[in-house]
Amino acid sequence: MSKCVFPPEVITGLNAEIMSLMEDVRGYMRENQASDFQELAVEDRMTMLKARSALTLQLTGMAAWGLYQAALLAEDVIPEGMTPDAVSDALSGLDQAALPTLPASFRDLLGRSDGLFQRVKSLQEAA
Repeated sequence: MSKCVFPPEVITGLNAEIMSLMEDVRGYMRENQASDFQELAVEDRMTMLKARSALTLQLTGMAAWGLYQAALLAEDVIPEGMTPDAVSDALSGLDQAALPTLPASFRDLLGRSDGLFQRVKSLQEAA
């Protein structure tokens, strides 16, 4: 069985941040997204839809990776051959020049996700 190569506090803290960001994204989508979306020009709406899809993809990838590491820390039985996929840098494909037109609260979520992704990526590369 594989063992987690990272200190428990690193994985625990990172997972807490990822889950908190997921909750914040969910809250934004429930409470602000519809009104923010209606205020955007059509081309900006398309940018926001692409960014939302990329954000969701990146967050779910980070959550899967973090939960896998937590399972290793807990010494849970993990089926043979099951490993997390590399987390996709889904946000890198966005047109950075188009993002300033999006609502500041949504851009903040994108920035937080990118910061977490950079940390996960550095851990993956160090493993």
